[in-house]
Parts: sequence; C-alpha cells; structure tokens
Amino acid sequence: MGGGQAKGEEGEMGMGDRRKKAERGREVKIVLLQLVSGIQFKSLIASKGLNVFRGVVDSLRPQQHLSTVRSENATFATTSCPDNLTEVIRECYRSYFQVYRLEIGSSGKFPPIVSFFRALRNTSNSVQSECRPYSSLHNCIETGIAGSSMPDCITGLNFANLTRDPVSAMRYSLTFATFEYVCGSGYRVFEANEQCIDEVTANRTVRQRLWQCEASGFYSVDDCDGFVVSAQCAGEVYGNSCGTDSGDAMCRLEVNIARYLSYIIDSTCLERISAACGSQPPTPGD
Repeated sequence: MGGGQAKGEEGEMGMGDRRKKAERGREVKIVLLQLVSGIQFKSLIASKGLNVFRGVVDSLRPQQHLSTVRSENATFATTSCPDNLTEVIRECYRSYFQVYRLEIGSSGKFPPIVSFFRALRNTSNSVQSECRPYSSLHNCIETGIAGSSMPDCITGLNFANLTRDPVSAMRYSLTFATFEYVCGSGYRVFEANEQCIDEVTANRTVRQRLWQCEASGFYSVDDCDGFVVSAQCAGEVYGNSCGTDSGDAMCRLEVNIARYLSYIIDSTCLERISAACGSQPPTPGD
C-alpha cells in the first residue's frame, strides 16, 4: 500500500515535472524575440536607443503615416507609407489578437505588450502553432500596404500610434520582425531544432554567455558593435549546441530585426551585421 502510494506520488511528481518543462518551453518561446533580441532590446534600452526612438516619435507624431529611414550621415529622411497605415495595422492585428483571445478596446489601442506575451505563452506551444496565425497577419498587412516596404512602414514609430507607451511600440515591432524571419526564411531550421533551441535558451550558463557578449559590445566606442557582437555571439552559442544551421539562423534573425530598427541602425551598420552573419543585406523594399 505504502509502495503504491509512493509510486503514485512519484508519478504525480513526474507529471508535474513534465508540466513545468512544457510551461518552460512556452515561456522560452514567448516570441523568439526573447531568445536573442530580448538581449538586443535590453541593450537598446540601456543605450540611447529608446531615447532616440522617443525623440523621433515626438517629432513625427503629427505625421502619422511616415516611415523613418536613417541615412548615411545619421540624419532622418522620411518615405511615404499608405495614408491609412494605422488602420491597416489595427484591423489586421484585430483578427490576429482574436486567436489569443485579446481585444482592441474602444480607444483603438493595442493590449499591453505584457498581456500579449502572456496570451502567446498560454496558447502557443510550437513554432508551427505560432506561425500559422502570424502568417495570416503578415499577409493581411502586406496586402494593406500595397507594395510599400514592410520594414519601413511596420516600425515602432507607427506602432506608437496604437500602443500606450514607446516600449510596447518597439516591442510589438520587434516581435513582428522576429516572427517574420522565424515563420519565413528561418522556418525550416527553427521547426526542426526548436527543442534544442528551447533547452539551450533555458540554460542559465547560455544566458550569462549572451549577456557577456552584449556587455563586450556595449562599452565599445562604435554604437554598431553591440549589434554585431550580439549577432555573432548568438550564432556561436546556438551553433555549438544545436548545429551550424541553428547558429546561422539565430544570427540572421538579428539581421532581420535590425531591418526594422532603421531609426537607430543606419545602412552601414546593417551591412556589418549582415556580413557578420554571412548573409547579404536586403535591398530596400525586400
């Protein structure tokens, strides 16, 4: 009797451990943004990136449908996006949020980014399940902007019209950029290696290693170094643990995210990040 009870308790503990492991997997995959660009995002906050972002938002707020492109001499130029861009993004996201049982309220503002991450964690448990609704969102916006450049229009600057604060705006934009790569060019690799990537990401030693890489770039005189080092480090860490394909994919994920940070990263820096990841920088409009 005692032995049976012990086995039963052991079985319950085993189920509990499996449940915790599955929950941890969902936590890890909140948006694969948290894998690498979560680190990059913190670097932006720690540096002057968010201040730059806030300044640009304030300067462009009256012109709600402009995208911002940082030029070679670090001045900001603007290119036109559709006049109804805010509505396009809002309506496409309205359908997307429904998948996660979230709503856009009467104010027209998006749910807090924390609420979105929580809903994503509780609903999605695989790359495939995350990418299915995202692909519909991406197609909806792509149709709505009718040939305009996605990275130029779907920026934190334009999400600022739809969110309650600059941090949420930036994170919604970077989340979109992350899924674009994971569910697009990187889909095959992320789907095939998601278990390894999850386990590596959950490893405290790995997280410390990534933070060390970030710190080494953060104190450089060159603002671009942090992004380059972060991308290279991600490629090395995940490549060593999950294979070359995973390492390359994690590095190139950084490249795609950088495309959506044109108000912080100029084209020369984007070329450097691309070169560090062994890929060609995308041409404007790609």
